[in-house]
Amino acid sequence: MPVIEKARLVQGTPVPTIATDLGYANLSVFISMFRRALGETP
Repeated sequence: MPVIEKARLVQGTPVPTIATDLGYANLSVFISMFRRALGETP
């Protein structure tokens, strides 16, 4: 995940908005990939 997207999470941007902006059509897939990459959920 790009640093800018991590910053958006810290700023309170809704997770579904970030997932859509990154091209994920399915929120569950985004959460799974996030967990796999960072070891925690968004």
